[in-house]
Amino acid sequence: EMHHRKAREILFESRFVDAQEALELGYVNQVFSKDRLEEESMAYAARVAANDPFQLRMIKLAINQMQDAQGFSQHIQGAFPLYNLSSIGESDPGYTLETPDGRRRPMVQRAFDNYEARQKSGHNG
Repeated sequence: EMHHRKAREILFESRFVDAQEALELGYVNQVFSKDRLEEESMAYAARVAANDPFQLRMIKLAINQMQDAQGFSQHIQGAFPLYNLSSIGESDPGYTLETPDGRRRPMVQRAFDNYEARQKSGHNG
């Protein structure tokens, strides 16, 4: 689980998380090169598919119930309205930064610009 301070850092900077940082943060369990991604993904899928489907359903149910006990569903129910409000904010003229020619820049473009700037500066994390 990501610490709330790290989540704030990433969100406040409006930046992308690359594969290496995602691995370090625990977002992903493994990282593969593009040329090995399909092979490794299919191998994982085959290992999972070799298991008993009923047992997989029970494991998934147990994990989901554990997450619900920790407040996952309540968090999702609380976060969804905030997401909707942020989407409305995107159409608010004062919500995003302007480009040099005066056009509004969407949040994704800002995140991409921040990512490129971090790559150029050598700060990849």
